[in-house]
Amino acid sequence: MTTSAQPMVAIELTHATIGYGHMPVLSNVTLNVRAGEFVGIVGPSGAGKTTLLKLFTGGADLIEGRFTLNGETPRRHKTARNTAVAYVPQLDRIDPSFPLTAKEVVLLGGAANSRKVPWFSRTEQLRATSLLERLGIKELAYRRVSELSGGQRQRMFVARALFHDCSVLLLDEPTSGVDLATRAEMLQLLGELHHDGLTVLLTTHDLNFVAAHLPRIVCVNGTVTADGKPGEILSVDVLQRTFGHTLTVLNINDRPVVIDPKRIELHSALAHQTPVAPDVTAL
Repeated sequence: MTTSAQPMVAIELTHATIGYGHMPVLSNVTLNVRAGEFVGIVGPSGAGKTTLLKLFTGGADLIEGRFTLNGETPRRHKTARNTAVAYVPQLDRIDPSFPLTAKEVVLLGGAANSRKVPWFSRTEQLRATSLLERLGIKELAYRRVSELSGGQRQRMFVARALFHDCSVLLLDEPTSGVDLATRAEMLQLLGELHHDGLTVLLTTHDLNFVAAHLPRIVCVNGTVTADGKPGEILSVDVLQRTFGHTLTVLNINDRPVVIDPKRIELHSALAHQTPVAPDVTAL
């Protein structure tokens, strides 16, 4: 009798305490992410979402517990030089006036490696051009960052992250501060990368984005408060435990839609008590 091979575990955390030096931010975290999964990490500001990503990139410390990446324990629990992991930062943390072209930004994705010469090889140049083409912005290669739209910058930074053949892509709040069209662009792009076999983890405040498009959600607030399919864990109890206040959960077309009553009250107050449509796009 033959059995199909199980996907490899890309990330494994067991009873992990994570923080900076000896200052914990997350405690007792147990989490397994299999190769090729698409996972959304949600929680309030200050809950530890970014710290969790930083552990995987080497920017945070494993204080206690166990952590493996692609089956191996990173040396000193740091992965900053591990090209298996690529990271895309929040757009609002990037200075758009930085005087570089899109292609130069992508090429800098390879600058972490020790270099024997202060210029980029022909192979690296071709690699950068190929990535820009793959992400649909090859024609913008020589445009400065300041000339790119939000969606184009997102694609540029994803290309930069993919400069090495990574197996895990991390994105910090890719839906924050962008319009609905850019969110749709990012969703399509991440879906394509996931379809190609990349393991994708992203943090977001947008519960309805992950509920509609991601197969798995991990709720975080100092620890993992829930983990599973959106329809299973987006409940009033779980959201109360994660966000600290009561949210309304509706079932629309067999999927959960989360509404924050506080936002409805705020909209009504700003509209002089005139009822307005609730904002259900983001939390």
